[in-house]
Amino acid sequence: MQAPASVRAYRRARAVVDRLVSRYSALVGGASDAGDDDWELTRTQRNETRWRRGDERVDCFRFDDGYVTTVLDDYRDVTWQATPGPVNLGSSLAAAALYLQYRVTPQIDRRGRMFIAVDDGVPVQVFEEIADSLVDYVYLDDVRTVDEFPRFLDESPDLERAFERMSPPERQPL
Repeated sequence: MQAPASVRAYRRARAVVDRLVSRYSALVGGASDAGDDDWELTRTQRNETRWRRGDERVDCFRFDDGYVTTVLDDYRDVTWQATPGPVNLGSSLAAAALYLQYRVTPQIDRRGRMFIAVDDGVPVQVFEEIADSLVDYVYLDDVRTVDEFPRFLDESPDLERAFERMSPPERQPL
């Protein structure tokens, strides 16, 4: 489904305004532009990576057989999970990148698979079908590495570093 031209124009304008406001806030607040719209990589360890921006925090961490990404908003005192449960590291970092770069989280289909709607190359969340609105659906549960990110996600050095650090060690044959 593709959105009407007015909706696409609004979404593009909104994305530009959000980026400008974010950059202006960083300049006024004295923070440096650390990429990904002033998100700061505050922790990267073997089992956890954390980004912070103001009252928001994005965590990607090892859980059970996989990795989970969560978003914490201290201002609203809310935390939500961006993955449907433990997923592979590439998919978990793709969910983190989606929020870091666009402030949207993946949606989950009825089979438990993560996906995001893409309209004119920009990820959007779609909650109902609109007859004259065509979007593409991109599944994120097939992403295994940062190199396999969909085109709309940037492969930032922070994400690459997190992938390298958090990747499980290769098993040695006995």
